[in-house]
Amino acid sequence: MALEAVVKKCPFCAEDIQDAAIVCKHCGRDLTGRMAGAIPHAQRPGVRPAIRILLIVLLVGAIGLITLNVVARFLHSVTP
Repeated sequence: MALEAVVKKCPFCAEDIQDAAIVCKHCGRDLTGRMAGAIPHAQRPGVRPAIRILLIVLLVGAIGLITLNVVARFLHSVTP
């Protein structure tokens, strides 16, 4: 009589793994729960992309204002 291994789905990659696994053999993620409260990447809300876009817009705006200021000073110094 062969014993069948109990399997579960990895919360990170959704592949079948043994119930006693502490590391997923497919994605290599830690399954021990040492990061209590961690939400798998596939289930995280899309906050990070929004923050990235906001930072890019602010950076581009700041560079634009600095460039505009430099050009205005140059034009002011050149014109009689």
